[in-house]
Amino acid sequence: EVLSEAKARASSDPSNTDWQRDLSVSFNKLGDVAVSAGKLDDARGFYDQALAVAKALAGKDPSNTDWQRDLSVSFERLGNVAVSAGTLDDARAFYDQDLAVAKALAGKDPPNTVWQRDLSISFDRLGNVAVRAGKLDDARGFYDQDLAVAKALVGKDPSNTVWQRDLSVSFDKLGDVVVRAGKLDDARAFYDQALAVHKALAGKDPSNAGWQLDLCESLENRSLVARTRAEKIQMLTEASRIYDRLAQAGAFRGDSQFTQLGKLLAKLISAA
Repeated sequence: EVLSEAKARASSDPSNTDWQRDLSVSFNKLGDVAVSAGKLDDARGFYDQALAVAKALAGKDPSNTDWQRDLSVSFERLGNVAVSAGTLDDARAFYDQDLAVAKALAGKDPPNTVWQRDLSISFDRLGNVAVRAGKLDDARGFYDQDLAVAKALVGKDPSNTVWQRDLSVSFDKLGDVVVRAGKLDDARAFYDQALAVHKALAGKDPSNAGWQLDLCESLENRSLVARTRAEKIQMLTEASRIYDRLAQAGAFRGDSQFTQLGKLLAKLISAA
């Protein structure tokens, strides 16, 4: 019903850009619902229609940054659906178009931290797709660019914990990539930098279960490239203590990934 009304309004006055944008939003919302229901083909159809409207609006006035950002979001959502469907070439194509818009916006207004973070996330998505496709050199390139933006944002405001966490994730992902490439010294360097940020965040707010879990996972990552058995055991023991505290507090109850982490830690400690 909402979509029918949006279509009717948009059809009654194609020159009314607010109504056109409302129509695009309606398509996106229906796409989101379809994604939640696991109906990826339906989601793709709704997002395609949202994209068509977003493209038309962006074409009417390329200087309208709200419409440009809407266009970027449409490409992003289509890329996400393609990733879920396992069609990585399609995902790469959509994310490339998202990146082009994100770069243009970030270039228009470098002090705009929202657009800078959008750019960082665009690089991250492309890195993730490259990893899934087994293209580690491409992934390293995208994650390096993501890291550069993340560092710049943290430099603007070191107290911003969201940006600090973004920075830690960038280090973690670069560590993951170089581990797969067999470059263990590089991996240690990236994981150490990630660990330093995770420790700082966890220390700021010990009650923040998310940050405590990040620290636990970071210690587990770093243990995998430990130089000595003693170092490995130390890191796994610390990770296990954090995990046990979270479990006892009831954090992440029913979360299958959290349960799997506990099993993994137990297995690694047993094998150490």
